[in-house]
Amino acid sequence: MFVYRLQKSKYATSEAILSGEGASRTGGRWNPRNTPLIYTSCTPELALLEVLVHIEGATLEDLPPFSLVILEVPKTSITILEINDLPVNWQKVPAPPNLSKVTENWLVGQSSLCLKIPSVVMPFSYNCLLNPRHRDIDQVKIVEVLPFSFDQRLAP
Repeated sequence: MFVYRLQKSKYATSEAILSGEGASRTGGRWNPRNTPLIYTSCTPELALLEVLVHIEGATLEDLPPFSLVILEVPKTSITILEINDLPVNWQKVPAPPNLSKVTENWLVGQSSLCLKIPSVVMPFSYNCLLNPRHRDIDQVKIVEVLPFSFDQRLAP
């Protein structure tokens, strides 16, 4: 299965992408700080939306160069969560603290490399969280890293 990630180009290296370090430093909807996680999307379009909703106080011209990273994940190590599997308040902004517990249990249990979850931005589309500490992380392949430019018509 292919997954996609829009990444600041200066961090578009195998080591940086597959470490989950960026998510560990800042924390996110699905992980508390100091918990590495790799956020990806099932389509490049969703990867774009996920970046756009997190741009705060900057214009597209202010952004550093980005790259579209295409990764291949083994289909044999995926757990799927549907909307009905999530807490009622899972879409709130900011994210409710109980939401990262869902992911924490998955990370600790090591049941799969990939957790496929609904997107808050586009609930009928999916993001894929990758566990960089899973025994199968070495099976994730970076297929391609492409320069990416934001279309200026996307600017608010």
